[in-house]
Amino acid sequence: MFAFNGAIMLAEYEKLAPRMVRMMRTLLGSGQPISEAEYKNLPNISFDYAIMEKTARGVVLPSDFEWSDIGSWKSLYDFLPKDADNNVLNGDVVAHHTTNSFILSHDRLIAANDLDQTVIVETPDSVFVSGLENSRNVKEIVDTLKRQERKEYQKHNTETHPWGRSTFLEDKSDLKIVKRLISPGSVYRETFETEMLWNVLPVKGQGVLLLNGRRVYLAPGRSESIVNPVRVSIENSSPEPLLVIETRVYGAIS
Repeated sequence: MFAFNGAIMLAEYEKLAPRMVRMMRTLLGSGQPISEAEYKNLPNISFDYAIMEKTARGVVLPSDFEWSDIGSWKSLYDFLPKDADNNVLNGDVVAHHTTNSFILSHDRLIAANDLDQTVIVETPDSVFVSGLENSRNVKEIVDTLKRQERKEYQKHNTETHPWGRSTFLEDKSDLKIVKRLISPGSVYRETFETEMLWNVLPVKGQGVLLLNGRRVYLAPGRSESIVNPVRVSIENSSPEPLLVIETRVYGAIS
């Protein structure tokens, strides 16, 4: 557990990690949201390595209290209440002859049979299965995904934006289907350079579509399509969220 004065910590960063401080001041000084590319350019180093291993102004004090950083699925399993079979089950889970296990479902049904000391975690991106005691090894798996440049390492199926949230329902080289939830008073904008057939289908709410300069009123069930869009914006000026399904078909478009 760390406790420090903000001004002193900033002075330590200026002394021990000056490049990071300069870059952060430049980014924050622009007054604009930090982009993904700008974030990736920041030094990839933790507070422990950058400051605490080098500072001469830190001290260690013993404390008498229980603490767990919940740094693995095993530690989370130990922390949470168990059922009669000593399982932690969350979400849509059916466990048959299964004991001492942690099973977490996000979207889909998980049916577990004849398992013991097992972790199963289902997310929209992937499914993680491991022995309970060695579940901390997920960090090594993430390193493998990073070396393989897998998209699951780089981004989630669901992404949060200043204008709302997007979820990739299909993400292939020739077809992308995205569910976009646009917050009230917000505008989703995008500029395209790739040839495609672009379609948007409003599901819930109302809004205004600007498509290559053309203004279109959006309402549930009224889809709009265009070949090779250049500039697209969807404005939600209503007090309710606007839900649309956007489809992009790539390849030879006639």
